[in-house]
Amino acid sequence: MSKPGKMLTGKLYQRFPRRVSTVAGVVLAVFLIITLTNGVLVEYTFRVLDRSFQQYDALLEPDRPQPLIAERAGSINSKLDWRELGRAGREFVASGPSAADITAFTGQAAFEPIRLYAGLQVADSPMERARLLLDELIRVKAFDRSTLVIITPTGTGWVDPSAMDGLEYLLHGDVASVALQYSYLNSPMSLVFQPESGLESAQA
Repeated sequence: MSKPGKMLTGKLYQRFPRRVSTVAGVVLAVFLIITLTNGVLVEYTFRVLDRSFQQYDALLEPDRPQPLIAERAGSINSKLDWRELGRAGREFVASGPSAADITAFTGQAAFEPIRLYAGLQVADSPMERARLLLDELIRVKAFDRSTLVIITPTGTGWVDPSAMDGLEYLLHGDVASVALQYSYLNSPMSLVFQPESGLESAQA
């Protein structure tokens, strides 16, 4: 019998018959060992996965240039560093229709759509990242637009481009959208390992 099992059995001897105490002690010891071991394994697995996804998130894509539009996070006018937006953030702010694209399609004058994004690297906490986004919203006068969209992205930070593209065409660019990354992991893994992160980010 293991040392934890003997200790538990000894305590149980004082109140219950010997056979009951022995069985109960062994069962409790096995349960505690499995629980502690699983906790360590879960923590180790999370750290390995998180580090791997973080490295992938930091990769700079040569075919995705930094936006020149002032209304985009990561531009030279932005306080948010292009390299710190994360892979999904750079994809979001560097894509989508421009005012010229919308005008060419609708035949009407259009605003330059505002797209803002804060990746996990821009600040340590969700509240700090939210404050940086608020500064950006003020900088680009996002509150003057007819529509402000607050996006909760997927676990990796991805924003569905078709959802925002269609809205920007529909509103002739008179829309500002803002998103806050809350994890490096994809949604299922994020729910398992960081169930509170998405909620904290959305609240911020």
